[in-house]
Amino acid sequence: MRAWNAGRFMLIAAALGISGCSGGGSANGSYAPIPAKRISSGNSSPIKYVIVVIQENRTFDNLFATFPGADGTTTGEAEAVPPSEQSQCPIDHKETVKLTEGNLAVGDDFGHKYSDVQIDYDNANMDGFDVDPIPAGGGKIACLHPYQCVNPSQIAPYWDIAQQYVLADHMYQTQGSGSFTAHQDLIAGGTAINSNESIIDDPSGFPWGCDSPSKTTTSLFTTDGQYEPGKGPFPCFTQYETLRDRLDAAKISWKYYTEKVVLPPKGDTAGIWNAFDAISAARNSPEWGKKVTFSDKLIFKDISAGDLPAVSWVTPDALNSDHPQELKGG
Repeated sequence: MRAWNAGRFMLIAAALGISGCSGGGSANGSYAPIPAKRISSGNSSPIKYVIVVIQENRTFDNLFATFPGADGTTTGEAEAVPPSEQSQCPIDHKETVKLTEGNLAVGDDFGHKYSDVQIDYDNANMDGFDVDPIPAGGGKIACLHPYQCVNPSQIAPYWDIAQQYVLADHMYQTQGSGSFTAHQDLIAGGTAINSNESIIDDPSGFPWGCDSPSKTTTSLFTTDGQYEPGKGPFPCFTQYETLRDRLDAAKISWKYYTEKVVLPPKGDTAGIWNAFDAISAARNSPEWGKKVTFSDKLIFKDISAGDLPAVSWVTPDALNSDHPQELKGG
């Protein structure tokens, strides 16, 4: 089973997909299996716009477990819980667990640092999701909470987009940690700061980027598998290029629609997901506040005015991000 908490959920150029665990039907009716390929119109590139819409902390199987024609799963492996924890999770042996159908707005924000990913992965056994800690849970472990999928009726638009365009079911995130590096991947394809080290996990302070407090550090992961907590640079990077650089060089228009970064002491907001706040060339340039907006909703204005750029990223506010913890609180 793909860990529910292990990554961002992303729709690309209206190409997306979704699932539920109640069977092969859809939220709105019957879906035919996804075709093996689409036939182009014959143009060299029929795509006029690419829009990357980024959602939070959902996995393929949480949303698309039974989408017709997709390679989802309705079961997952759970490892034996240590005796000291069995009072809160009575699983005393490894077992195959059936995913239960849950509400989109019910869930916990399970641990998703590099160390948590290793717990989930469990030396390739892929069965540690039940013993993953809940960061805000006061010592609680996830137990069977990650073994859920969303009722398809709640995510009908996602299923519709998956059927109309494409659903990618064999994709995994590049990095094995949380939101910060995942959002960097979506603008840069990686976080390598040199030939041996890459940024991993979240920075030590809010917000995440050039607006971080002065003593904020990042962590590193090396090519030989060493984890180096707190050894990385201040999160205002000049060490790698992003798609911004390539788009500008090719004179292709782009815009990053996102929430305003809020400075301490109220820095833990959706603005922490602004990937370009960690890129010095964007944060410290006239693009800040223009190409990198202060409201995700400006995309609707640009569409209405016929000003949508060729490439767009959309990072919504917390409530509209599908982030389990935010929905639970709302």
